[in-house]
Amino acid sequence: MKALVEKNPILEKAFVELDKLSMDAKTRELYEMREIGLHDYNTNIRSAFEKGEKKGVKRGIEKGKKRGDRKRSIRTAIELKKAGMDTEFIAKAVELPIPWLEKFFQKVRIENITNGGNLSA
Repeated sequence: MKALVEKNPILEKAFVELDKLSMDAKTRELYEMREIGLHDYNTNIRSAFEKGEKKGVKRGIEKGKKRGDRKRSIRTAIELKKAGMDTEFIAKAVELPIPWLEKFFQKVRIENITNGGNLSA
């Protein structure tokens, strides 16, 4: 009988309800308090998970936007350098530090020379 009940969720639920009905008032109250506690716990866990998930998605979107803005600034800096603009002007235009741009342009220039490309200085 027990094996049959365990395999059928409807029968299992019915037997749980039957057990609850056969409990004395104090035992039934303790059981119901435990069930409420478990329900509240699970609700709080689910709520915290959803809140964390939303926060993570928001952070990911913000990080992606920043990364996209930085890539756009770098592409613009390269185009301005190719057009013959000086590094100080480029730094102001794309809001990147001059030392970083100088190092970047040096690296790009070295890579382009070894790859046969051209980045005018």
